[in-house]
Amino acid sequence: MTEKREEKNMAENALQIELKSSAPINVGAKVPFTSIATQLGSITYDSGNQKITLSEAGVYLVNWWLATQSSASSNGAVFALTSSQGDYLIGDSPIKAGEVCGVAVIHVTAPPVTLSLVNTGTAPVYLAGQVPLQGSLAVTEENSGSVGPTGTAPAGIIPFYAGYIDSLSTDSEGKPQRVALAGFESTSSNQINLQPGDWDAGTITFIPRSTSNTGYGCSFLMPYNATVKSLYVLFGIKSGFYLDTGTNLRPFAALASLTADIPGNRMIYTILPGTLTYTEPIVGITNQEFPVYTLKRGESTNISVNIPAGTLVTIVLGFSTEGIELEQYRLFAISGGILLE
Repeated sequence: MTEKREEKNMAENALQIELKSSAPINVGAKVPFTSIATQLGSITYDSGNQKITLSEAGVYLVNWWLATQSSASSNGAVFALTSSQGDYLIGDSPIKAGEVCGVAVIHVTAPPVTLSLVNTGTAPVYLAGQVPLQGSLAVTEENSGSVGPTGTAPAGIIPFYAGYIDSLSTDSEGKPQRVALAGFESTSSNQINLQPGDWDAGTITFIPRSTSNTGYGCSFLMPYNATVKSLYVLFGIKSGFYLDTGTNLRPFAALASLTADIPGNRMIYTILPGTLTYTEPIVGITNQEFPVYTLKRGESTNISVNIPAGTLVTIVLGFSTEGIELEQYRLFAISGGILLE
């Protein structure tokens, strides 16, 4: 008997809430988001108890950030996304004055499930008072493909985050020069300067300069034969800057796989065609600053790229420019998610 399947649109269920208050958040207290920017479908938020409710089975991607000012916490600015089904997903930063952010995947099989963002550090966290927005949290349902009548989840979601990169850069022609590789550690080895011709060839070449710059920590092995279906990425500006009218900057994310490894010499990754995903462009206006916490989003939802089991994969992050004839260096915090089937 053929199982009847129901098509679900990713945009059916989504929520974005914002925090417009610099009141300190005590240890163990929930972040009291003050307003709803977007609400679609069955995801709701109650400002009275600071809880988000997921009323349908599915897989949900959560991205959040807070503008922090100071804290006496001994383990940094630490927050955790907690749920009524036992999820406890931490986002933290050793820098207590700046930004703390996180990304989480929540799999709901027995709705409803409630979520809250909680201060799990060792002291109250004080938020920045000089900015118009102190924080934001977004939830989207990630069941973009077919799901069965019992809410069967897609094969997998890979969340990624790169929040401690020194800088990304372009050359004088506007091509990416230094890129970051998002993975599972937050060290400077996640950044690499492209070799001459790399960007035009769609490759990234590792030539080890030391034992700490080998790229292993920012790669992962695909555990099954998978098809990439969609890629979402969010770039947050970490240091304000200006661009002249007629110029623009285009952040991007992409997947790349290892195509050559020569022991003791080099590793070469090739960007997978169809996965290069740009955010909205940052378009220059003379004398207008792009301040800290400016966010730019990008998505590709019609990807169909197969990756065989055992392939070594990395997530490439960078930007290009147009109308600028000088090298550019920019600081970003970056997060996103990849849907696999």
